[in-house]
Amino acid sequence: MSLVRPVSERLKGAFVACHSEGHQWRHEGRVVGGSEEGVRPPYGMTDAVARYSTCTSCTSERFRWYTRSGEAINQYRYAEGYLHKKVRPDDEAAPTRQWWRQQLVVTLFEDMRPTVRTRKGRRAS
Repeated sequence: MSLVRPVSERLKGAFVACHSEGHQWRHEGRVVGGSEEGVRPPYGMTDAVARYSTCTSCTSERFRWYTRSGEAINQYRYAEGYLHKKVRPDDEAAPTRQWWRQQLVVTLFEDMRPTVRTRKGRRAS
């Protein structure tokens, strides 16, 4: 399985890390409902304020909307290529978190080679 759209190697690595381990959110400030173009609270939330955050790895955005009663609902905007989108009904299903974790593990171990030890405990060259 591969990513649906080609992306830079840096973003590809960030996508793998975020899918397998979760996002690392940096809080950027607040947004008052409907005060910015294209940013609206979820349907039915009135008098809502959002806490705006961006992922430090993959640049995804999160708006966590709060009401005065404490109800909270998240909305996300993902970087191009982050989501697995089915174009046709017979396309593969989205990868699982375990699949993404396996991709991460491969990258963590890719530059390591097993070392062979001699009988006296010294490394062989």
